[in-house]
Amino acid sequence: MKFFNNQSIPNIDVKKLKLKLENPVKLVLLDIRTPDEWKESGLIPGSITLPMQLIRKKMDNGLLDKLMDKEIIIICRSGNRSSYVTSFLIKYYGLNCVNLEGGILDWYEHNYKFEEY
Repeated sequence: MKFFNNQSIPNIDVKKLKLKLENPVKLVLLDIRTPDEWKESGLIPGSITLPMQLIRKKMDNGLLDKLMDKEIIIICRSGNRSSYVTSFLIKYYGLNCVNLEGGILDWYEHNYKFEEY
């Protein structure tokens, strides 16, 4: 996936994320799906929920300061929306973001644990 200045965005697959979660220092899981999607399919354990439509508002109202020194894994259903959000957060806020390839669907395909919303 290319982003605004034609560079590739960083991606991580679910297997590598699972390994990272064993030592989640300075790691944030940001699930950008809708509340209905969270209710329907649950969350990767430890995820922060923030609908895609509210990201800019929340960033401008203090969330940015809390995320500046973290690695942020952006999660959606399939990896499509999260790729755009990853690109946006890197370009406009300079955050250390990584797109979860395959999204929550790939997480479930690997039968990894989830938690209810």
